[in-house]
Amino acid sequence: MKCHRPAGQVTTVNLSHRPAGQVTTVNLSHRPVGQVTTVNLSHRPAGQVTTHNRNPPRRGTEIYGGNMANYIKELRSVIGHRPIIYGAGSIIVENERGEVLLGKRTDNHLWGYSGGGMEIGESVEETAKRELREEMGIEADELTFFMVNSGPESYIKYPNGDEVYYVEVIFRCGKYHGEPKRQPEELEELRFFKPEEITLDMISPPIRPVFRKYLTERGVKTE
Repeated sequence: MKCHRPAGQVTTVNLSHRPAGQVTTVNLSHRPVGQVTTVNLSHRPAGQVTTHNRNPPRRGTEIYGGNMANYIKELRSVIGHRPIIYGAGSIIVENERGEVLLGKRTDNHLWGYSGGGMEIGESVEETAKRELREEMGIEADELTFFMVNSGPESYIKYPNGDEVYYVEVIFRCGKYHGEPKRQPEELEELRFFKPEEITLDMISPPIRPVFRKYLTERGVKTE
């Protein structure tokens, strides 16, 4: 057993009552300072080899050949079109004049901000930034947490019949670089709106709760 622990870390490894001839490997490297790890390897059958490896799992893009769609395809092959819960990250972009960057979707022809589903092993901030880059062609420099959108209104049924309930973390971004450029497959149009130009009926239904809160905070009545 080889262990290089950071200062202050407490690690308990119980290797009692092992049958003769058993090989046990415990790799506890690369753990954050202050982490407590307990490994109880008692009462195992003779000859069993046990490995405890704290290295992080690979990202979904590594596991599924660089194409996250393969993960969803594999999942759907098991459950069909039934609803799944899917984590997502999104960004509301504001320019120096306080205008909001929105894209008109190609599927329902309504408006919304950039956002999409997480990849395995990706943080929600990474997801939000990646989706902004892919859909609107700009890079977010700073993110500020805005809200979490979930519940019945976050439900989407796609044209192919797949059903999803999103748990969406939304950020606001006032500092970015690059020139907005739409992704043709996702967006028909891309433009900045003044807050008072935005109405809920022009917004894609699953994100209307987000805009209700956002516009209220910007002093725009939504009802």
